[in-house]
Amino acid sequence: MPSLKITFHGLCMFAPQGNDVVHVLMPATGGGPHEHHAFMRYDRKQEDPPKLGGRIVPLVKHDLLFDGVTNGLAVLTFGDGVPKITDPAKKLVPKDHVGNTPDKLKLQARVALLAGEVTDIGELACWSIKYMEDGEEKEKRVTMTDYVEWTWDLIGSTVQWSTSDLGSGVPNGWTKLVADGSGVISVDVHHVHFMPDKPPFPGLPAPHFDFFYKLIGSNNAKTPTLVGSGHCDEQLKGFVPALSATLYSCMIAAGELEP
Repeated sequence: MPSLKITFHGLCMFAPQGNDVVHVLMPATGGGPHEHHAFMRYDRKQEDPPKLGGRIVPLVKHDLLFDGVTNGLAVLTFGDGVPKITDPAKKLVPKDHVGNTPDKLKLQARVALLAGEVTDIGELACWSIKYMEDGEEKEKRVTMTDYVEWTWDLIGSTVQWSTSDLGSGVPNGWTKLVADGSGVISVDVHHVHFMPDKPPFPGLPAPHFDFFYKLIGSNNAKTPTLVGSGHCDEQLKGFVPALSATLYSCMIAAGELEP
């Protein structure tokens, strides 16, 4: 069956709404040296009619819309690499962020999709998050990655995309994409920092992660600090971090939505 594959890179928070819909929220980053930029990128040979080169679509202050995908999942799961950070933050994702009146000072861009299947994730790293609970500081170790690929079946062999002003719900015009000979449409969605960061060493923080806390309005959890490369289970077994590996400060996360 033809499929749509979207790879999400960087500071993206997956906020499920029931078992049918997942909202991908990209927090505002306030300018300055840590500014992130949301955009979509794909090969224009997938367009109808096909064109040469690649296309980059800025998403700042926009919703990204897709039409033509199905929901083949009964239960929405994320798997390793996408921790639910609303647990240590002790704050749920405000429902306004997925409605018609999002806080544009906290939210840069978003996309809402039917639940798809996680088909690939990036390199893993283990991080330590310290947080307050019942008046005491506690620690939670979480395995995180910087990109996640999701796959959806298509209703036919095409999908349409559009953007709309954030919260307006009014499409700015639709573009049709057609599955290639392998039956796949591939799209990348980025929310990344254009200035390359040096790989962090164990014990150093991931300052970009704090934008997730600002998005949900929490000051209960501290900035994650690196434990080492690989899954957290490996760290507990005495795994030696590979300091030369590319480790991340722009990670994927999940969050529980307010009821």
